Amino acid sequence: MPADTAARAAGSVRGAPVAADGGPFGGPGADIERLDRWERLLARVLLAIPFGALLLSVVLGLAVNAGNRTTVIRILVLGTAAGAWLLVRIVLDRFRPARSRAALRTDIGHFVVLWALIVLMNLVSPFFGFFAFGGYLQAIRYLRGWVLAAGVAVTAFPIAYSQTGGVPPASVEAWIGFAVILVFDLMVVGVMVTMGLVGEAQAEHFRRVSAELAGTPNSCTRPTRPGRPTNGSGWRGRSTTPSPRG
Repeated sequence: MPADTAARAAGSVRGAPVAADGGPFGGPGADIERLDRWERLLARVLLAIPFGALLLSVVLGLAVNAGNRTTVIRILVLGTAAGAWLLVRIVLDRFRPARSRAALRTDIGHFVVLWALIVLMNLVSPFFGFFAFGGYLQAIRYLRGWVLAAGVAVTAFPIAYSQTGGVPPASVEAWIGFAVILVFDLMVVGVMVTMGLVGEAQAEHFRRVSAELAGTPNSCTRPTRPGRPTNGSGWRGRSTTPSPRG
């Protein structure tokens, strides 16, 4: 059975529309374009979530502590500092080199400062736990390998602290409750990060296979993470046309 006929048959069994070239939904090229559009949309959403969470945290903190002038000032100062830090990071993304030691140091430094702000915020108001969730997103966006695992782990502590009411554990029972919440948070975010990494690897594999089948260079280069700068290097697929024998 020819390859294109087999592809159309497989697509029909799955109930997916198949184009004349044998690719579902218009062929591999159309799938890659659709995948890229979704990733660009996801990048914009992930970029906006920390700002939305910060605004929500500040509004709730001010509403609850309206009668406490000192707490209100602290909330406004820390909220402004966190928002400014995120904006600085966005500006740096436009100019910094990609995939270099300097970029790695910048990424780690950015996250350390952001994490320190998150800790201070949650000590002032547990409502900043909403913004602390943005620490997960920033870790996933900028960190790699064991540094990513460490960033996610340390971010879980202020989040668990806010979930227990922003009150330091004062008894054995309170410490047990804090530990249970912390372990649960680590398990949930661990699954989320792992699923994201698996999906990223599958998407990259799909691009490479599609480029190899097309016999053309993979021009659909993309960042390794949504919204992350790239060095612009592409992957060159191998030609599927057999070379003529002498």
